[in-house]
Amino acid sequence: MYEEKNPRYYALSRPEMQDYVPKSCQRILEFGCSNGDFGAQIKSRLGCIYEGIEPFESSAAVAKTKLDNVMLMSAEDYLIQPNFGQTKYDGIVFNDVLEHLVDPYTLLNKLKDALTPEGVIIASIPNILNFPAIRKLLFTKDFAYQESGIFDKTHLRFFTKKSIIRMFNEAGYSIQTIEGINRNSRGLLFRSLNLLTFKYIDEFKYTQFAVVAKKS
Repeated sequence: MYEEKNPRYYALSRPEMQDYVPKSCQRILEFGCSNGDFGAQIKSRLGCIYEGIEPFESSAAVAKTKLDNVMLMSAEDYLIQPNFGQTKYDGIVFNDVLEHLVDPYTLLNKLKDALTPEGVIIASIPNILNFPAIRKLLFTKDFAYQESGIFDKTHLRFFTKKSIIRMFNEAGYSIQTIEGINRNSRGLLFRSLNLLTFKYIDEFKYTQFAVVAKKS
């Protein structure tokens, strides 16, 4: 299914996520680094060592020309490497990756061994409670998968703000930052409903949440 995706799916520098990477990071690992665009931007800004993990050979080959090291493997395979945990990272990045994994909870838990004492997880995670998605479900009464977006057919997990916080807490992390990004609800209907509910649905206006979490 991943092979069928438009090449642009793998070529995003994600400028809205770049400021969430602490300037103090000297060594960073990105899961699902794709063609390395995001990492190249961070590497240029911070002058850090930037490594990636990418399961698809064509994307990994491009990323190798931009990053310091790219490992051709899945996230799960990384955990069973003989040298796992020997290299410590100040930052570990997941840009819309955790929702594609069978068990992101166990992965996050084990990755504490790969972080420095002050190291952080930086993640962008889709919000299933975004208003266009809810409106579509209500009007169509159908959960129709798509090639990309919140209903991406390669998504194995779906998250809300509450479940994101719970996942990190149960994995042994303390949330430092969680903020909505990529707002996509500005219409009159949403504004009216948000006003009528005293902003109860305010977080529905975001496509994703940006998270920075530190080991508890």
